[in-house]
Amino acid sequence: SVKNPVKPTAESQARAKKLYGYDCQMCHGDRGDGKTDLAKDMGLTMTDLTNPATLAPLTDQQIFEMIKSGKGKMPGEEGRAKTDELWNLVIFIRSLSKGQPAVPAEAPKPTE
Repeated sequence: SVKNPVKPTAESQARAKKLYGYDCQMCHGDRGDGKTDLAKDMGLTMTDLTNPATLAPLTDQQIFEMIKSGKGKMPGEEGRAKTDELWNLVIFIRSLSKGQPAVPAEAPKPTE
């Protein structure tokens, strides 16, 4: 696993927030909770990025690769953003859950 090589600055995080706003916010939401009309209309169940438990098991490298290459219907950012911008986006996305309580994943409902 590669450690995030960038050190965040106020400027780099402002740029990451702007990039999130352009490319991520429409599905993941302003706060990262994934409760957007577009996600609903597309039949997508988005993970709640505001819940610390969501990203806790993932390394920065795994999040980076997901952003870079995409996942499922999520398009990747490769070729659209520079490598350091993607690493800063990882830091920004992790910041969406700062100060929030971890909520365990909902247990599957029993079938009758």
